[in-house]
Amino acid sequence: MFLRVVLAGRAIAYEPSAVIWHIHRSGSEALARQVYGYGLGLTAYLAKRFLDPRHAGKCSREFRWARGT
Repeated sequence: MFLRVVLAGRAIAYEPSAVIWHIHRSGSEALARQVYGYGLGLTAYLAKRFLDPRHAGKCSREFRWARGT
C-alpha cells in the first residue's frame, strides 16, 4: 500500500496516535529475523516495480529523495 500511495502522487504521514497491534518477538534474534524478512520482502517488491518498464520512470521520479537528489 505504501508504494501505491506514493505512485498515486499522495503523501505518507506519520500519525503518533495510531494504534497498531502486533506480535512482540521473544528476543533480539527473533526481532532481527523479522526485520531482515521485512527488508528482504520490501526490497524484492521495489526491485520488481523498478524493473517493470510500466513503473520504472514513475518510481524513479517519486523516490528521487532516496538517492539524495
